[in-house]
Amino acid sequence: MRVLYITANPKLIHHSVSLSLGELALQYYRELNPSHITDRLDLTTEEYPHLNSDTLSNFMNPHSNLATQSKIFKDYDKYIIVAPMWNLTVPSALKAYLDTVIIPNVLFRYTEQGTCEGLCGGKMIYIGARGGDYSHPPQSEYAFDDKYMEGIAKMIGLESYQSYVANAVGGYRRRSVAQWVEHAKYDIEQMVTSF
Repeated sequence: MRVLYITANPKLIHHSVSLSLGELALQYYRELNPSHITDRLDLTTEEYPHLNSDTLSNFMNPHSNLATQSKIFKDYDKYIIVAPMWNLTVPSALKAYLDTVIIPNVLFRYTEQGTCEGLCGGKMIYIGARGGDYSHPPQSEYAFDDKYMEGIAKMIGLESYQSYVANAVGGYRRRSVAQWVEHAKYDIEQMVTSF
């Protein structure tokens, strides 16, 4: 079993709720599954291009670098993705990465009816953090980070999607990073146990 652990946050771990919760999840997963291979991908140190005319011209080429990256992504069985919500969605580094690996006829295809059919099995956990409290309407209606990641998981055909999103972790945060970890520990462990 292979797990890809993806982070998209330039903060140091002790200053980041999402990274701290992600590390907690990864640590617990490794304890439960010591024989599984876990690889890390830090999108703040690896650069993936935003889609442009050059990358789009290679989008359908099965021998392109995009196709190679997509096949590497598909070789994993599980994905743990950790990111803060910035400007109502995921960081652009994560979006750029997903844009370059989620290509037609590798991770999904269009049916004759024009709908998406996922070609990638597996499971995903998304762990996020939001500066403000977007857990209730009207703010919850325009927090797109978790909705976007769930949509990606469904589009590529993952069998399971789970998420834990910490709200109100911003400058007026009610808890320290360590307190957030303690607060979320049970929920993270339960989520990872069923992963």
